[in-house]
Amino acid sequence: MEPEEPGEHLWSTPYGEIRATMCDELPETIEVRHGERRYQVVPLVELELSEPRAAALLRRYRNRQPASSS
Repeated sequence: MEPEEPGEHLWSTPYGEIRATMCDELPETIEVRHGERRYQVVPLVELELSEPRAAALLRRYRNRQPASSS
């Protein structure tokens, strides 16, 4: 599939899959900092709504976290 074609693109690498969705406008992003670097990323809640596999990973992560006491 050519990058100019709309819709979802998927590539397999030795380290996993890379998935991209081509669109006319960029989605809203938030800034994440790691050390001195800054990255513009799609919020996890948006990814969770659009990517079932990401949602499953986030559920597993949340289930492993100890319950917070209020």
